[in-house]
Amino acid sequence: MSSINIPPKRKPSSSSVLRAARLGCLVIALLVGLGVYLAPLEPSFLCLQFAFSEQSFSTVLSEWQPIGLARYRSHLPADFLLIALYGLFGWRFGRERTPASGISPWLAACLTWALPFAAVADVTENLLHLVITGADAPASPALYFSAGFASSIKWAGIGIFAFSSLGFAAYSRKQQDH
Repeated sequence: MSSINIPPKRKPSSSSVLRAARLGCLVIALLVGLGVYLAPLEPSFLCLQFAFSEQSFSTVLSEWQPIGLARYRSHLPADFLLIALYGLFGWRFGRERTPASGISPWLAACLTWALPFAAVADVTENLLHLVITGADAPASPALYFSAGFASSIKWAGIGIFAFSSLGFAAYSRKQQDH
């Protein structure tokens, strides 16, 4: 059984907390901006993220028409920036907030690595979507499945971070009450 490398216990400095808060605000602002930009797409861009086959992928794209596909593809550079920012936020949050907290190593690892792991899956998904939507002919069935799988892994990582954050908040509140 392998051990998890947890940094030594130290309280985060106020400047590191402020940097993490600023980074978190930037992530939220970019996420909201991209959500507003992609809102006109019907069906939602989330339908494309969970399209595991050529048929389901093509159904979404045909409803979007070329203008919707152009909108989707044009959001990807900003999405790559969002991915880098949320991956960095998750790693910094875990590295700076958990060492002095006394939480379990597994929870600390989830808080530290869930968003960076999700970011890697998100980059994979975006690159596959660029390949699939840029092709003149239908792509290999494996690419559609891989893009849907990468999206699922991304959302699982985001969910793990969210639930781990709730656990961390509950633990921190319980510690303050004692």
